[in-house]
Amino acid sequence: MFCSSLIRICRAPRNIYFKGQVFGFHYKYAVHNFFKVNFSSTVNNEGFRDVLFDLNLYEDVESEAQKYKELLSRYCLYDISTTQNIFFVHPYLNTTDEEKVNDRKELEEESVQLLQTLKWEVPGRIALPVQSLSRKVVFQYNQIKQIRECILRDTSVKYAGIFINKDTLFYGHRIELQRELFDLNVFDRYSVVLQIFKQHAQTREAKLQVSLAEIPYVRHRLRGDHALELENKHSKSRQGESYFHHHMMELKKRENKIKKELCRLKEQRSYLRRSRFKLGLPSIAVVGYTNSGKTSLIKSLTGSDKLTPEDKFFATLDVTLHGGYLPQSHQKVLYIDTVGFISDIPVNLIASFASTLEDALHADLLIHVRDISHPDHERQNKIVEKTLQYIFKGTEKKALKNMIVVYNKVDKIEMNSLMEIISSNAEIFPVSATRYYGMQSLSTLIEKRTLEISGRQLYTFRVKNGGKEYQWIRVHFPITEEIADEKDFNYIFVKTMIKKSDFNKFRSHFVS
Repeated sequence: MFCSSLIRICRAPRNIYFKGQVFGFHYKYAVHNFFKVNFSSTVNNEGFRDVLFDLNLYEDVESEAQKYKELLSRYCLYDISTTQNIFFVHPYLNTTDEEKVNDRKELEEESVQLLQTLKWEVPGRIALPVQSLSRKVVFQYNQIKQIRECILRDTSVKYAGIFINKDTLFYGHRIELQRELFDLNVFDRYSVVLQIFKQHAQTREAKLQVSLAEIPYVRHRLRGDHALELENKHSKSRQGESYFHHHMMELKKRENKIKKELCRLKEQRSYLRRSRFKLGLPSIAVVGYTNSGKTSLIKSLTGSDKLTPEDKFFATLDVTLHGGYLPQSHQKVLYIDTVGFISDIPVNLIASFASTLEDALHADLLIHVRDISHPDHERQNKIVEKTLQYIFKGTEKKALKNMIVVYNKVDKIEMNSLMEIISSNAEIFPVSATRYYGMQSLSTLIEKRTLEISGRQLYTFRVKNGGKEYQWIRVHFPITEEIADEKDFNYIFVKTMIKKSDFNKFRSHFVS
């Protein structure tokens, strides 16, 4: 209706048609949420009321958007990407198990890298033993006092916030930490990963998925504030029941709207997947821990100059497809680059990217890339396997059974360590994607597995050049090679990788 005309503003004054009348329309567009409108002619009262209603409707939409931004800012999820100093606190279970101690150290370093991905500096840190990581209260008062003293001790650094290396903090404990630690912003792992996702999302689908992922976190924080307010009924800073009810309703509306749009994009993705299936192109999904070298491996396999791997966490958020060819059969295949996995993030953060990972679900073959040079690669492997089991839950899991495990970055480890790894496990493939070590052998294995799984084999047809059979093959089959018949140049040999059922279709058309 008229509202849409107002929202899609033009740069020049224009006439607006409304209920059979014409009036001149001039405007000034002011910052975010209001118009200054001057009418050069009059309309009847009813029409004027409708115009005001439409303007108010637009202002309501802008107002809600502004309120949501304020809510995100309150929960440290909006515009916190600037460089700042963060004090790092790592809670760990007190144990004498050497393996768990090493895991703790590697997890601590990984979390520091997470913060550095946001260009945050970590000038100070402390690791504190705790009784449990699953309790609502992680730190005792004397430990909070220790954190406070560490922050005060370093007078040369001005801290903007504190990072607690835990998936999600309980609301009451977060409030206590903020109150005792100079009212600094307190971040947990979930909020930091969300910020990284926001920075790296490029496509509309990825941005929607990040928006969907942040809603459960905002809802969790909002419920915490509500519960805290109920405990402090006589506080002067109370927001009131209607405040929380309104925001909860708006979150639900926003969630439904995003899910609806993602469903539409999911249908588009499904349509594109069916189109690729009709073309007969095998698909190979490359999965793994974040920053394990998935994009580098695909670049090496395809020889594409368009791919630009980056040495940082979650460099890839959007699932991308890259065409390549198998070495012997010259069969065209599609390599699928996927979002990397990481430890200690809630399941609903992975679930919000489920539609993106559907391409991996429907792939003919999975390649799991492991960074063998990483000191904590065994723990990373367990996390990837656990995540894949979650994603493939309820499916046949054929792709998991046929998965190729690639040990990447072997150029960064000692030769003795490499030989020990190879001798201990015959099912893995050691490679260096950047130095092309082992890539030829890997390509041969990918070809063998892909053709076995997809049921394709090489067929060679001798047909008349430009004839009906030749034209039919070009339309229905992916051609890998064409060679002229030297004995009779009227004929041509056409090589194609197809299934037996496809060959039978050809026979039914041309062989009586």
